[in-house]
Parts: sequence; C-alpha cells; structure tokens
Amino acid sequence: MNENSNGLLRQHFLKGMELTDITEEQVQEAVEWINHRPRKVLGFRIPHEVFFGVELRYTKQPLAVSLRT
Repeated sequence: MNENSNGLLRQHFLKGMELTDITEEQVQEAVEWINHRPRKVLGFRIPHEVFFGVELRYTKQPLAVSLRT
C-alpha cells in the first residue's frame, strides 16, 4: 500500500521537483486528495470515512454522457 501512496504523491510532486519549494498548502491539498479517494482495499470507501467512522454523501450528480449511435 505504501508504494501506491508514493505513486499518488508523485501525481502532485513530480520527480525532480525541489521539495524545499513545496508549500504547506500544497502538502495539505495532496493529503486531502489522497484521503478522499476511494480505495478498493477499503471496500471503495475513502480513508477519511474509515478513520473517522463517518459516511460521506456527495450531492453533486455525475456528469451525463450521451452516446452517438
């Protein structure tokens, strides 16, 4: 699971980036994104839900997709 988390962090902090230039706000944004991402190992719940014992409900409807035939 650690390797997967490292890969997710690499989406925010690219290889070769100077880590001393990263702000606390950028770190917090990455943490929030990772902790609110569904995980297969958690039954597609998000780590935030599991850790805090809550269930989050998203009110935003998924985008509709129309297919041309």
